Amino acid sequence: MNELEISIKKTLSYFALFDYPLTKEELFFNLWQAPSVNHNEFLDYLANENPLWKNKQGFYFLPDQEKNIQTRNERVFINDYKMSIARKAVKKLRFVPFIKAVFVCNSVGLGNATEKSDIDFFIVAEKNKVWTVRAFSNLILRFLGLRVFGKNKINKICLSFFVDADSLDIEKFKIRKDDIHYIYWLNQMIPVYDPNNFYYKFLEKNSWTKQWLPNIQKNILCDYLLLVSDNWPSKLWRKFWQTAWSGGYGQMLEKQFADVQKLKLKKYLIGVDEANKGVSLEASVIKLHKEDSRQACYNKWINKIIF
Repeated sequence: MNELEISIKKTLSYFALFDYPLTKEELFFNLWQAPSVNHNEFLDYLANENPLWKNKQGFYFLPDQEKNIQTRNERVFINDYKMSIARKAVKKLRFVPFIKAVFVCNSVGLGNATEKSDIDFFIVAEKNKVWTVRAFSNLILRFLGLRVFGKNKINKICLSFFVDADSLDIEKFKIRKDDIHYIYWLNQMIPVYDPNNFYYKFLEKNSWTKQWLPNIQKNILCDYLLLVSDNWPSKLWRKFWQTAWSGGYGQMLEKQFADVQKLKLKKYLIGVDEANKGVSLEASVIKLHKEDSRQACYNKWINKIIF
């Protein structure tokens, strides 16, 4: 068995966990530990039949996964609807002082959301302003009824990850060297609001993922998405408050916002081990993945790739 065959099997096995067959282009760009094979060589190799995978209607998948073609096609419409909700939310969040960018991630970022999925946001804030940005983002979405609250998650926004502009490299949150779910997750984000091109800065800061995904490029779904841009009211509103809350007064507010939110989060985080890399309450990073599924995902993937 050659390196390319192993790489294809590993890649298809990971995406099979999410009932997600791949086109030949997606397969090439997402090859896990891809060997040094150019695009044309890859296509020539893929043209040959192989018992380890099947292809139909332009999709490639494991032999027992043909049913997932229909599943993926059906989820396109679900995903489009959830992206419309994301855009609606972002049009409000662009008024938040010190906000820099909003990316959609998780199932919607992959383009594989189900009807019951929530909509996860990854938010970039100005340096040392993550708690201020989270406070106002949470307040706005709660007021509009768009925020995940309790068991009410369907079509709601989950604010689970904030970083500031100087903390875009998030490698330290890996749970293992080859944390496959985290590495793919990171590369499946879609910028929805990004006036200062933080998406490309984010990819550059996390170029360490190319050790595992050497062919990876920007999320292909970005080509089909119209970014939410600023308008003059949002620019004027943010400029006013960012000026008013600059300097020492802004630092004091940031500390107060952090103290209040951490106090509320204590109840949510009861029983969470301090070593849990799904959770971070730092000055520059807020990560609230209390139930981290990455190890379970890794174990399922390993079981699938046994040859």
